[in-house]
This record gives sequence, structure tokens and C-alpha cells, in this order.
Amino acid sequence: MAKDIHPVDVFVGQRLRQRRISLGITQEDMANALGLSFQQVQKYEKGMNRMSSSRLWEIGRIVGVDVAYFFEGMATDIASITNLRSDLHARAQVAPTALSERELRLVHHYGAIRDQSIKDGVYSLIRALNLKDGELEEDEVGFAA
Repeated sequence: MAKDIHPVDVFVGQRLRQRRISLGITQEDMANALGLSFQQVQKYEKGMNRMSSSRLWEIGRIVGVDVAYFFEGMATDIASITNLRSDLHARAQVAPTALSERELRLVHHYGAIRDQSIKDGVYSLIRALNLKDGELEEDEVGFAA
């Protein structure tokens, strides 16, 4: 029988992955720091294996956050957590892939640019390339230009 993955484990795993990538830490580096295999880190990040509280505390120390970081933005009541499970399943159907590691690194590097005029130029370039490829409409709403 397949193990039922709990939505809280998935949420916490996603937060771990986001933080790890934003810091430029590989799964292998994280695994070495924890004395684990990189496959175990993958399972944590996918919510396939549950992290103990002591493991979560240890990971938080490595990535420079308090344990509470991993739960920020998550619903706190049982009904919402149950809905979260349905939500995660629905999102997986609509958007089967989250941001790739490369895309998250791009976001990290973009965020590290200090000169706002350079940031604006990079944004304009990416937007222009997408417009040229027909992936965006000229008057697309939802995001500031």
C-alpha cells in the first residue's frame, strides 16, 4: 500500500527546497551537512519522508532560519490543512512542475542585483523576449511591468 503523503510535510519540504536553493546550497551539500544521502534530502523536500522536530531544527540552523520559517504561510486549522491537500493535488494537475532549480537560482540572482536600473533592464529584456515568442500578451494583467 502506498504511503499517504501529508500536505504539511509537502509544504515544509517546499519551504526547505526554496530556502536551500535561494542560498545556493545543493542537495548534496545539505545531505553532507546533515550526514544523510542526497536522496533523503530529496524525500524531505518532496514530503515523502517526514522530518523529526530535531532534524527540522538542525536544518534550520544550517540554512539560517528559525523552525517557524518552515511553517510560515501555512493554514493552521484542520479544515484548512485538509483543503490544502486538495489544493496541492489540484495545483499539481494545473501546473505539474514547480519552479525548477535553475529558475529559482535565476530569481535568487535577480534579487541580488542592487542597481534598480539594471534590474529594470533585465526585467524588460525578459518580458520583450517573451512578447516576441508570443508567450505573453502586450496588455497582460496581474503583474506590474
